[in-house]
Amino acid sequence: MMLRRTISRLAVALAVPVALVGCRSEDAPAPTPVSKEAGPAVEDAPVAEARELTLRFETELKRTLLAAVEQGGPPHAITVCRDQAPAIAASMSTAGWTIGRTAARVRNPSNAANEWERRGLGELQAMLGSGEATDPKALEWHEVVEHEGTQTLHYMRAIPMGGLCLGCHGSADELDAAVKEQLAGLYPEDQATGFSVGELRGAFAVSRSL
Repeated sequence: MMLRRTISRLAVALAVPVALVGCRSEDAPAPTPVSKEAGPAVEDAPVAEARELTLRFETELKRTLLAAVEQGGPPHAITVCRDQAPAIAASMSTAGWTIGRTAARVRNPSNAANEWERRGLGELQAMLGSGEATDPKALEWHEVVEHEGTQTLHYMRAIPMGGLCLGCHGSADELDAAVKEQLAGLYPEDQATGFSVGELRGAFAVSRSL
């Protein structure tokens, strides 16, 4: 088993924060890191495709959630996110791609990070914590894993906490009573509150066999 791994800090100018976490892939055996070397071919094509897919997913999810907030406020957005985010992700998981979201502290237990996603979250957190990022929304990480002759691209892009997200993910003491009631009913083991603006809320996670 061989791992080729690269970490990218490219700016993605059109990125917008969506601090919610949805459908994702199942855990897979972790590869053993052997080398760290950038793969130009991977950077030129599949990574660009992963980046574009992430932006499309993010844009559609943001549109859906903003409409839900306008219709019924944050409590309604929580329900819409639970019901529609996985469907949006599934509709875009085509041509061999799998897309979703994950985080270190999740709202939906099914979104808990698998091993490669935990690596990616750690790298993104380190980049954000270093202070080198001029645009946290543009932070991204990817690796290429080769196992039994098949290469798989794993790609992640940061979801930093935005001001509009505080209504559902901010300090528990400051959440609206209706939001607290909704979270208690839908997610009794919710971990996704207590965030401040600028913190790493989670990440988009994309993968595909090459």
